[in-house]
Amino acid sequence: MNKERNFILGAGLSGLAAAHLLKMNLTKPYILEATNNIGGRISTIKHTRVSIDIGAQFFSKKDLNLYPLIKDLSLDKSLTETSIDNLDLMLDSKLIKINDTKYKDFDKTQSKELEKFRLSLLNCNKNPISMNSELFLINFQEWYYQNIGKETIWFPDALLKSITFTDSKKVCAFYGILACQSFFIKTHTFHQGMSALINKLKKDINIENSKITNISFSKESVGSITESTGKIIKVKKGLISAIPSNELYKIVEEKCLAKALKKIPYNGCSVLVIEPKNKMLINSKGILTPESKIISAILNTGKYCTILAPYDNKKGEAKKEKILKEFDKLSLDFDKKLIYYKNWDYGLPEFNKKTYKLQKDIQYLTNNYSNFAICGDFMGLPSLDACVESGYNAAKKLMQLD
Repeated sequence: MNKERNFILGAGLSGLAAAHLLKMNLTKPYILEATNNIGGRISTIKHTRVSIDIGAQFFSKKDLNLYPLIKDLSLDKSLTETSIDNLDLMLDSKLIKINDTKYKDFDKTQSKELEKFRLSLLNCNKNPISMNSELFLINFQEWYYQNIGKETIWFPDALLKSITFTDSKKVCAFYGILACQSFFIKTHTFHQGMSALINKLKKDINIENSKITNISFSKESVGSITESTGKIIKVKKGLISAIPSNELYKIVEEKCLAKALKKIPYNGCSVLVIEPKNKMLINSKGILTPESKIISAILNTGKYCTILAPYDNKKGEAKKEKILKEFDKLSLDFDKKLIYYKNWDYGLPEFNKKTYKLQKDIQYLTNNYSNFAICGDFMGLPSLDACVESGYNAAKKLMQLD
């Protein structure tokens, strides 16, 4: 191992994006990855020759860092387009098309509010929201009550639980609006799954399995990293951490930094892939289930369906059997086969009123060390784009040392 090179801890999208930018500038870093499951939360499973994304699969051209990266890697021809056009709501055992602006299945008050919400999102789409907006200081539910109404809060709650794994009382208005907007614009995914992006980024990058148990600091720089084997590696150039904050805080010696990292909130989610035996879902890209307390969405991938069941980390995950029982209550299917089941205990960082300040604190503390940078979706608005942007920012900091 060449100890004169930059090190990156973690081979998820943010770490690989940092490595990509360093490589483009003629610097090949070493990536140390704690597990064999290289790729972080992005995960694609293969079943009877079909690729099924079970995490972080959708993005749009509004992702200002991700989409150019995809084009840069010549992967844009591997994309497929999708949108809300064929998405449904399950209410009172009926499927209702979300893009039906006549809202004939709702009373007058609900119809008026839903149309107002749709137009509000379109207006925000045309007029980008300022990052210095007061929308960081209130939660999404407060914004909704002030600007839309109270009769249809269940609808954005259903959207937010599907995208952010939490509800309108927990996420800030800024992030909530952007998340809901993503359902009303054209989005993309890969024909063969998001792992296509990860695999392309891994090409010609040195990746070694190595669990890191400690990161030590001197006055102005990172001193060394310690592996689980007890081996100590001196960091002579730079170090980028792409480890999730809920794991990173356990291994950094800097106490103030560890304290800030520990406070980043996360939301959990259970993911199940099933093979339904009836044809009710064939004409729908997916179904939102606002009446269900367990299941937030059922996404149709053609022959298979992905069930999302967000849960509170403090209370524990929803169990597989409980989720399947809830699915049966929706009367969508009479016979099914479970293909895959996975829990993401720390599925997605939660962007609330306090998260923005925590990110600033983490950045300030990290800036005290000339050869150290942190990246990951907990360092921006939690998304694939934030992974890429934070990875680029981390790489640029190290490039200034060369």
